[in-house]
Amino acid sequence: MYPGKRNIKIFKNNLKAVPGCNKCFIKLLNIKNKKILKVFNEWETPKKTAKLANEIFKKGIGGHLTADITYTFWKYADFANDLKGQTNLINNKVLLEQAIVAVCTAYEYFLKEMIPWVLKNNKDAAKRFLGRIDKPIKTLGKYGFDILGNVDKIFFELYRDKLFPIFPDVYKFYKEIFRIDLFSSKKEKKYIEFIFEIRHCIVHNEGKPDKRYFQKTGKKKLIINQSTTRKYCIKIDEKLHDVSSQIFTYMNLNPDKTPWRKIEEEMKEIKKDGMYLGKGKWKYIQKKH
Repeated sequence: MYPGKRNIKIFKNNLKAVPGCNKCFIKLLNIKNKKILKVFNEWETPKKTAKLANEIFKKGIGGHLTADITYTFWKYADFANDLKGQTNLINNKVLLEQAIVAVCTAYEYFLKEMIPWVLKNNKDAAKRFLGRIDKPIKTLGKYGFDILGNVDKIFFELYRDKLFPIFPDVYKFYKEIFRIDLFSSKKEKKYIEFIFEIRHCIVHNEGKPDKRYFQKTGKKKLIINQSTTRKYCIKIDEKLHDVSSQIFTYMNLNPDKTPWRKIEEEMKEIKKDGMYLGKGKWKYIQKKH
């Protein structure tokens, strides 16, 4: 189980204390053997740490207390092994969490950044947007009363300091103003919302599920591992490609000319390297020899 905040703090304190403990052991037992001293310096490698007990037993360090000291260092090796295991677990979990946050942030950022560009270059969308804002006509004087020509600036002014979450605000904006439904079905929309709730837990609650998560997702637990993270990242990447094509189509541009189309074609050529990217889907295939 992934350790909580309190356990991580204790773990880090223990980790910092180990070099000091080593020095105390070396001084107390008057250890001068270079081989043993080397192992002390390599304590983070559990297999090497375990050799401490063997070397102490062989050299008879501690006289009549040799047996007790040997046992102590066997336990010490277990402790070092646990520390190493927790370090790997923490590092792995953090990387997985960062991957989820990164793809969600990229998707959300792209959706928001495209809005002023579409408004600026599509009069129908601009008119729908301007027709819904409640803004006194006198305040538009600073735009030279050319509201269509400055619709992107008006959008920035209205939303610059406003909370504009992807659910429901950005999704609703695309559907009502651009006539673009970001998701192919209610099921897909629910799944993307689920991934964003996971991001919320990572960013705001140290990766642990909270009351909001349980209420919005209906799930009983939150699972983040390599398998689930891979699924989440691939799905968000797929949606990023989808919305890009939708925007190109809406702007009467050729979706086949989008930059990622070339990438998809290139990826098809590397089947021999073990990975194949189909339309919107990733899968691994066994390399043929």
